[in-house]
Amino acid sequence: MATDRRPEFFKGTQLKVGIIGCGYVGLPLALRFAEAGHKVTGFDTDPHKVRMLNSGKSYIEHIQQTKIQQYVNSRHFSATTEFERLKEVDAILICVPTPLDEYREPDLSYVEETAKSILPNLQKGHLVVLESTTYPGTTEELVLPILEKSGLRCPIAAGPENENIAGDFFLAFSPEREDPGNKQYGLAQIPKIVGGVNSPSGTRCPGALRTGGIPSGACQLDARGGNGQAARKHLPLRQHRAGK
Repeated sequence: MATDRRPEFFKGTQLKVGIIGCGYVGLPLALRFAEAGHKVTGFDTDPHKVRMLNSGKSYIEHIQQTKIQQYVNSRHFSATTEFERLKEVDAILICVPTPLDEYREPDLSYVEETAKSILPNLQKGHLVVLESTTYPGTTEELVLPILEKSGLRCPIAAGPENENIAGDFFLAFSPEREDPGNKQYGLAQIPKIVGGVNSPSGTRCPGALRTGGIPSGACQLDARGGNGQAARKHLPLRQHRAGK
């Protein structure tokens, strides 16, 4: 597996993409990457969902069963409960739910557990992208410290002087933009904002998303990794911090 993943690597046509969470956000994203020709593995803790997907069946009303069957049959998509297979992919997209708790705050337990499941499988050169809806601080203060327990580093840094800062893996935030059942505007029509914890992360994430036919641009944010102000105007791709 390639570990020297330069920005152009993530602009390639045959990435191995891991999507964690095969729900109404993760499954459409997985199928979009499969449609673009990438090899996609969906990771989920629910064995029933995994069996259905690998049988080409849909459990989400607005996702056509024939589409799942098509990419399962072409071997561009499969699902698994075996998180050790994260070692095999190039990019990991976290699409787990963040339901509101009794205080109307996002419950980040799924994000935390997902980061812990990535931890023993994190490889040098991996791109990890948090897609879950959350508040400022999640990427930098919750996900990053867990992943760095692996001994690999992804330093938080901004500014042109840190454009080529060295790191072992790449971490970014790109809030999901799924609008379930909307037949007019899908993933191919709704732009995504991307914020990396450093410049190398910020340049790789938009490239990977675009190879999946998903329009994306970087936004200068404050590296705190939620999406409270992620609707700011787009900025040039050289400016990126993991988003609010």
